Amino acid sequence: MLNSTMEIDVEDGNSFYAIFQLIEQSSLIIWLRQNFPYVLPPLCIVGIVGNSMALLLIRSVSSAFFSVKR
Repeated sequence: MLNSTMEIDVEDGNSFYAIFQLIEQSSLIIWLRQNFPYVLPPLCIVGIVGNSMALLLIRSVSSAFFSVKR
């Protein structure tokens, strides 16, 4: 069903089934499936740190612009 040029032997090469089969048999998708438990924690840590930095930046910028001196 799959030849060496990553083409699928179906009647319509642009069908959803053909595109889905190409994606499913991609080496990147296979690698992600195998290594997902090891990739997820660093991505979560990066997201948490990034959101924390964004909140600190918003707080510092908003306090600089909206501080009222009495």
